[in-house]
Formats: sequence, structure tokens, C-alpha cells
Amino acid sequence: MVDKNIFLKNEQQIVKECRVDNLNEQYNELIKNEKYTQASRILNLLKATLKSEEDFLNKKLIKKIIIITSKPELELLSEKVCLILKFTTFKEFINDYAFRMILYLKQFEVDGILLKDITVDLEILEYFIRITEKEGKTLYLFEKQNSYIEDTYVFYKQFIEDIPWGNSIFPTEYCIIIAEGKCNLKCKMCPQANSSSKLRIMEMDTYKKAVDAIPDNIEIKVSITPLTEPFLIPDLMDKIKYLKKTKPLVNATLNTNGVLLNNKVIDDLIASKLDALTISLNMFNKNDFEWFTGVNKFDVIEENIKKLSRRKKETGAIFPQVILQYLNIPKNIPYIEKNEHQKLKQYVDSISLRGLSNWGGVIDIKNDITTKNFNNHYCRKELPCISLWNDLVIDWNGAIYPCCAVLPMKNKKEFALGNVQNDSVQDIWNGEALKELRLKQLLNEEVICKECGIYEETGDFICLILNEKIKQIMFHL
Repeated sequence: MVDKNIFLKNEQQIVKECRVDNLNEQYNELIKNEKYTQASRILNLLKATLKSEEDFLNKKLIKKIIIITSKPELELLSEKVCLILKFTTFKEFINDYAFRMILYLKQFEVDGILLKDITVDLEILEYFIRITEKEGKTLYLFEKQNSYIEDTYVFYKQFIEDIPWGNSIFPTEYCIIIAEGKCNLKCKMCPQANSSSKLRIMEMDTYKKAVDAIPDNIEIKVSITPLTEPFLIPDLMDKIKYLKKTKPLVNATLNTNGVLLNNKVIDDLIASKLDALTISLNMFNKNDFEWFTGVNKFDVIEENIKKLSRRKKETGAIFPQVILQYLNIPKNIPYIEKNEHQKLKQYVDSISLRGLSNWGGVIDIKNDITTKNFNNHYCRKELPCISLWNDLVIDWNGAIYPCCAVLPMKNKKEFALGNVQNDSVQDIWNGEALKELRLKQLLNEEVICKECGIYEETGDFICLILNEKIKQIMFHL
């Protein structure tokens, strides 16, 4: 005699597998068409399908939703609406209804939550995404939510519209790692600080392919960024000149520690037409500088900054624009509060106070550089990373990576998107692999991003910009 339970289990498994395949197809198609909101919902459904053993047995149940609205009087309970909750403020909602909502969500027949007539800021959105994902449910956003952006972010709207973001044909910041290896300083936050490897320099042919990949008619920032001191690289000036000659619209930038800025280097820099030079002095006195870098070159760098300023005045040169960088870390706070970072202001074009990153978790910046609460005033960990929407990195060997945080990782080859020797940079920027990575990071599911602090250093204003992009994606603006 045939066991009906076995037959039922087999049939249930067949239906389940069919549904998984169908959802996978839908998911891939939505990602292909850049419909990230629907894709994230499909992902929720897929998770629920894979987790739930009751799907087949309960397939005849009518799926119900929970409506959360500021106007509960306009809604009615029905066969598809099992609960209506009033939303006034986020704090009041959590206190009054959160536990009840979660209990309802745990019921299998409840499909998810519909947010309606609510001004949804990022904190609220994060909370409901997290709750629904945890229970394997779906979060629905009422289409009229589009209007809230106009009201909440009016001061940033024009600025946001001026940034191409993920809809651009090419990254707005393009980083070319022209070398890596042993440096003349041992800065505590640098992944090359303890490197004993010889200098590995990008071949000119590889460099030209990376530069030639940039469309001629776009204005972007190109950072010529070695993971070492740039003035240790013999053909540095040739590379800068090639970039500015072939792509005159780009904003070419370079970072240096300033130790090697002698008279010849300064004249070569001015002649190269480099747009901007950041000099990383980082600390405010000799002792702290030596503690941070391992060498006593503080006075040398200060004098080189003044020397560069004098030479620019003598030649009437506007470029390179000189940016003096200090680090915004606890050891420097007393000096910053006294405005000592303005001491050399007359010799530079601007001054930058930079936070630190942990290079994808490779560097322990909380050990002796910062305090445990270092990141409190930066972006929250749940936010998507600005780099994935803005940057692309070409390593010294031509490998293409989604961001610079990958570079010091021992297994970085696993995350390569291609190589400029064989692949189109534009195709990679708009390709499936990077779209998938953006979606995973948006959902806080990308493994390589879990320990990274790079996107925590972007500051409040960039947070608002990034939040706006999230909303544009979520609401299809």
C-alpha cells in the first residue's frame, strides 16, 4: 500500500522546486532591468520558499497583509487585510504596536507589510526591511510615497539631480593604482605600512588601456593612486601627462606624503597639468608624526609645502590645486579645536580633515589610532556603500575591482570583475556582476562588505546624498 504522506511530500517538493526556479528567473530578469525594489521582494519570497516546509500544504490559504498607515480610518479589514495599525511617530509605533505586528508576521498566511500614507525616512525604512526579511516576508511601499522626497529633501534635490550616480555610463570617480609595494613611510592606517615587497609598477601599455577606456566627452575625477609614495615611481610624470593629453576633461588627482617634493619634482608637477595634489601631513607636530609614520620628516614636509607654494607664485601657475590633509582622529582633536589645521592655510588652496577606514577589515584602526566610539558620527553600518555607486578601481596589473577596500585582501582575486587588457570597463560598470554586488550590499548581504568601514567615513552630507539614491531606487523615481 502506498504511503500517502510520502506522495504528498514528493509532490510538495516538486511544487517547491518549480517555484524556486520561477522566482530565480524573475529575480535575474529584474536585476537585468535594474528593477532593484522588485528584485529585493523576489529575494524575500525566494527565502521564504526555501525556508518554509508548509508552502504546499497551505497553498490554498488567502495571503493577507498588515497595513501600517497614518490614516487607519480609511482602511477596512477584509479577507486580504488581517491587521491595520496606526502610524503617528516612529517611537510611538514601536512602543504601541511593534510586538503585535511581529506576532502577526509570524503567521504563515501573512504575506507582509504595506506602508501607506507615511513619510518614510531611512531609519523607518531600515527597520521594516529588517523585520520583514527576518520573517521571510515582503515589504510593500504604497506608490504615493514618491511625493515625500519632495517635502523632506528639498534642500538637497538639485544637488542630487546634478550627480549621475548609478545611471552614469562610467564611474564618476575612477581610480588607477599605478604601483604598489614598499613605501618611504609606515603610516599606521596604511595596508602597505609593513610591506617588504618590491615596488610593482603598472606597465605603460596597461595604463594606457585604463586611460583610453574613459569616454572622451565626460568630466570625471581620475585618481592616479599608487599604494605607495607616487614620487618613487620613475614614469609617474609620463603617466600624468598622457592622461591630461588624451582626456583633457578629466579632473586628475594625486596623493603624496610630501617627503620627496624637491625643486625638480615641483617643476615637473606644474608642467604636467595635474589638477589637484593632496599632501597628507596628517598630524600636527613632530612627535605625533613620528609615532604615526615611523619616521621624522615633519619639518621636511612643512618646508616642501611652502616651497611648492612659492614656486606656483613665481610661475603664475594655478595648478595643481594643493589640498593639505590632516586626520580627524582623537590624538588630533585638541589641535583641530584650536584651529591649528589652519596654520599653513596661506600656502595651500584648501584643507581637508579626513576620517580613517579599516580597508575592508584588514587594518585595526581601533587598536591604537582611534577610540572604540570612533565611527559614531559617521554613517551607520546598514547603509549601502557609496563606492559601489560611484567608483571603479584598476589595479597595477590591470585587474578591475569594485572598490579600493578589496586591494589589501589576500584573496582579492576572487573579487576581480575583469581586466582592462581584455574587458570593456564600461561594460563592467553597467554589467550584471556589479549590479548584483550593489543589490547585495543594499540588502547588507555582501560578505566582503561586512567588516568594512570605508563607507562609514563619508560624513553626514554624503549620507544624505546616498539616502536619496536609495529612495530613488526603492520608489522608482
